Amino acid sequence: MRVVHQGRALIEAAVRTDASGAVALLLTLAVVVVFGLDAWLRALFSFDVRTSFITSQYYADYRDGFLRRALPGELLGWLPGQPTDGGVGLLIVVGTVLAVAALLWLAVRTAQLARGSLAQLTVLILLLTSPLSGLALLPRDMGRPDAWGLAGIIGLTALVLALTRVMPVPLPQRLGGTALIAGLVTLLTALTDFLLPFCAVIVALAMIRLWRPVSGSPGRPLTRLGPLLATAVALLPGALLVMVSVLAPPTMATAYAIQIRAGREPGTWDATLFLTQSAAEAWDYVRFIGWVVPATVAVMAVLLVLTGLTLGVLTGRADTLTGIVLGYCAVASLVVAIDVRRYWVIALTVFAACLLLHPRSANRAPAARPAGAAGAVIVSARGVILRSVVGLLLCAALLGQNLPFLIASDYVTALRVALTGGAVP
Repeated sequence: MRVVHQGRALIEAAVRTDASGAVALLLTLAVVVVFGLDAWLRALFSFDVRTSFITSQYYADYRDGFLRRALPGELLGWLPGQPTDGGVGLLIVVGTVLAVAALLWLAVRTAQLARGSLAQLTVLILLLTSPLSGLALLPRDMGRPDAWGLAGIIGLTALVLALTRVMPVPLPQRLGGTALIAGLVTLLTALTDFLLPFCAVIVALAMIRLWRPVSGSPGRPLTRLGPLLATAVALLPGALLVMVSVLAPPTMATAYAIQIRAGREPGTWDATLFLTQSAAEAWDYVRFIGWVVPATVAVMAVLLVLTGLTLGVLTGRADTLTGIVLGYCAVASLVVAIDVRRYWVIALTVFAACLLLHPRSANRAPAARPAGAAGAVIVSARGVILRSVVGLLLCAALLGQNLPFLIASDYVTALRVALTGGAVP
């Protein structure tokens, strides 16, 4: 409820400060919400565990050795009896709800960094609407690892903020915090291994906050190496898990045995794919798709950079470190992206989390507004430019998120058939 009240306060303050700008941004939000509402409602009303796209991970466990994405099933197996469809369905819904709630918390906290009510509302809407279509994948394909990944990444950010409320951090809290962060990153990696590259940048900023030297203390080499060593220690268990999953993937026979044990038909496509897919198979799939995925990933990386620059300027944290983090998120999304909308959500979320974890202790002082009639014209012009940039970014983000499905849709296929007289190359 506190997050809801904070969001409402931001909107009310923006309306008082710039009514026309706030209305324009709220209208943009309404259009985007309507755009994604149909996908959410259809998915929620048609949800069925037995036919859900990704449920194999909830029935797999570690009795057959370490399996990527088998952590939920292992935890469910600790309960009496085999995982039931009801228990799996409840866990899937909880993961989706946590992901949405975590994104709302992150959006409000990041918006609080912005200077001015209109800028705060702009940040809030950017973070709630840009990944909307990507988030619609969660209820459409209930059980995706993305939901737990989003909740875990934002939970990691909240943990770091809680540990560094008092600066400098006492040594016992530094050690305990490093151990907690290492444990959470290991769990996220066991949950789904593609999260490790994104968690790495958050862990690095966390260790800078935890282990940076006290202000005014001499910069000894050992002190400077503290954050780097702590980052390596926190990421090592997750890196080892990734190596195990890459070097020793489960066999098809293992996947079939898990399905039989769960009472499912052997050879089900989703179970086999999500338990046995390796990095080599993933890249083979990219080559099979052709130019569509690489081109769309490139477009999404550009959109991520543009959106990130806007967020950096609005929050007053557009400096060298923020630029490096933004570039890292864009490159990480290029390297691991196959489903581009999914990684757009993850990369944008990680960048917003990094803005919160920026090692500076305070925002820059707000710029003074020009006085007089000329000053009012300048401020108004800035508001118009800001709203125009936000509107363009939202439209581009929505187009980019849906480009692969637009290209492969039945409507486009029918149009090509009509234009080519029935011959589709």
